[in-house]
Amino acid sequence: MAVPTSSRSGLFSLFKPYQSWLMGLMALTVLTNGLNLLLPRLIERGIDDYATRPEHLGEILWPFAVVAVAILLLTLIQNLLQALTAEWVARDLRSQLVAKLSQQPYPTLQELGRPRC
Repeated sequence: MAVPTSSRSGLFSLFKPYQSWLMGLMALTVLTNGLNLLLPRLIERGIDDYATRPEHLGEILWPFAVVAVAILLLTLIQNLLQALTAEWVARDLRSQLVAKLSQQPYPTLQELGRPRC
């Protein structure tokens, strides 16, 4: 059986129906990484503020805690979206494979399933 060599047979063509989900996944990744880059700034500001005003520890910790919880929640959503998208892609690929195999004549399937030693 020959493999088609058209430009649409590449790996990216498999993900075309899931483009919006993948874009959302990439947006969540960028947002989460952006928040991770914000943490060193908050730590720097917290160290400086604590050195000058140690009695205002709550003002220092709240922004850090909010960003940490946001990172946690966004990472959770990102992981769920990644798992769901992977399952949907795998399910659809299996369905496409079964549909193609069901169109093949029985002797061809027997030939493909025969062990090659």
